[in-house]
Amino acid sequence: MDAMNDVDAKADPLNPPNDDPAKSRGFGRRMKGDRGTPVTFTFDGQLIEAFEGETIAAAVLASGVRMLRETDRRGEPRGLFCNMGICFDCLVEINGATNQRACQFSVADGLKIKSQTSQSMEPCP
Repeated sequence: MDAMNDVDAKADPLNPPNDDPAKSRGFGRRMKGDRGTPVTFTFDGQLIEAFEGETIAAAVLASGVRMLRETDRRGEPRGLFCNMGICFDCLVEINGATNQRACQFSVADGLKIKSQTSQSMEPCP
């Protein structure tokens, strides 16, 4: 094992990973410095801190969330893929509205966001 992999393999006691592999929270990272006005919102009931101007996708990724939804047919996990509104892999429920792209929606204080499961998706016409 080379030095880079050895360093990456060490656990960060201040940011432990989620035990559920399907919703791995990984190790979130944020740049240091002045980021703007802090806001908070919930994602699947967990309080997430973000900064005004960030997209939901950027904020949840920085907090360590990797899974944003499940596929409608097989319930397979999906996360951020294109991060520009093309692929629809980042669909979430925002304040009760389903099928919203997390990469296209800016965070706001008090949002209630949920990962989309196959049961919560609206049927396509």
